Amino acid sequence: MCSQNPLVIFINLLTSTITQAIFTYRRQPTRVSFVYLTHITALLSIFSGINYFFPGLSWDIWGIILLVMMVCEWGLFFLQTKIIPETRRVNPISFISILGYLYLSDWHLGLVLALLSYFVWLGNLEIFAPNICTSINCQLSAEWGII
Repeated sequence: MCSQNPLVIFINLLTSTITQAIFTYRRQPTRVSFVYLTHITALLSIFSGINYFFPGLSWDIWGIILLVMMVCEWGLFFLQTKIIPETRRVNPISFISILGYLYLSDWHLGLVLALLSYFVWLGNLEIFAPNICTSINCQLSAEWGII
């Protein structure tokens, strides 16, 4: 596996996000897949920037970063009930549909971030407690899908 420069990866993802955002905004009618792709690329560029500016973070810190990003995504989703009704009278329909899709992608990508943070924390649990089966009933937890 070849290692690449983190700065190049960060700049590439950042410029791709800006290009996709402009393309998604100008394209009529708005396609949901473009909004999701732009949102995912923006999240990846944020994570790449964190990795560039703070290299060598532990998995615990990445779990916290994922949880903070999840809270931000869901916070934006829950704010949409206050923002969208007021902008319907002012902005054109295309802008409203982009905002609506963006808020919906906030909810879905927040779920993905929650799932990723769960797996990060679960991986840390197995690293720090390798004999976890002695402390809990492994057959019951495997049956219920807990671990």
